[in-house]
Amino acid sequence: MTSFPTLRAVLLVLNFLLMVLLPVLLGLFVATRKRISWRFFGIGAVSFILAQVLHIPFNYLVTNRMFGLLDLNSQSATLLLNAVFLGLSAGLFEEGSRYIAYRYWAKDARTYGKGLMMGAGHGGAESILLGILGALNVIVLLGYRSGYFQGLVPEDQAPLVIETINSLVSLPWFETLFGALERVFALCIQLSLSLTVLQVFIRRTLRWLLLAIVWHSLIDAATVLAVGTSGAYVAEAIVGASALISLLIIFGLREPEPEPVMDFPVAAQGPARLVRAKITEEKLEDSRYI
Repeated sequence: MTSFPTLRAVLLVLNFLLMVLLPVLLGLFVATRKRISWRFFGIGAVSFILAQVLHIPFNYLVTNRMFGLLDLNSQSATLLLNAVFLGLSAGLFEEGSRYIAYRYWAKDARTYGKGLMMGAGHGGAESILLGILGALNVIVLLGYRSGYFQGLVPEDQAPLVIETINSLVSLPWFETLFGALERVFALCIQLSLSLTVLQVFIRRTLRWLLLAIVWHSLIDAATVLAVGTSGAYVAEAIVGASALISLLIIFGLREPEPEPVMDFPVAAQGPARLVRAKITEEKLEDSRYI
């Protein structure tokens, strides 16, 4: 079996480390720059996880049960249906979860900075989980290659595992960092979606939720289609272009943070007293300019 180059191993470690650290650094930047509590990062993260608790079983049920009943003969038609379905389900579940979080949990998240922090948490949870799962997957594969974890893989699945290991070993060095690059793009998209849903409560109209669902669905559907027809490079290019558009949305929705209310201590005083001022001719003259 092909040896695993040291450079590629180092880059893979860096890739997964960046996937975990990037959202944390983004949250730290927003918290420091905008003076926003990490509580909103946590709410955004939990909203993503709760969305997946329903989203993943729903996708499994529909794609494995209902799609089987359609018996589509055309591969292109199946890919198109999958792309549209997966895009819509991601948009509905994730943006619906984000809306519920804003409405019932983060009722005080009504500013630009708090919207950014919610988006950093939502996209950050996805990035951190994918980074950890990806690292564990690579550890198991390389361990299997070295003679460990043999009992975890059924015999009929061994050729597929070996093929996966060989493809991992033969990756071009720059592709080992695709995961981190994609997370940078995805974080930009998540920030724009978070700010878009926030507009529902700032501008008091549900059309912004619809816009977020459509935007999310289009990105995911286009990416699935690109992977199935043109490959990973085109899919990454689509995600990158979506990230650039998302940056325009982020800056377009930018609003100044409200000034903090300063609480000044009031010295204890006795009962107020009415003081009768002495009226003079000079004071009467000055009062004409008040």
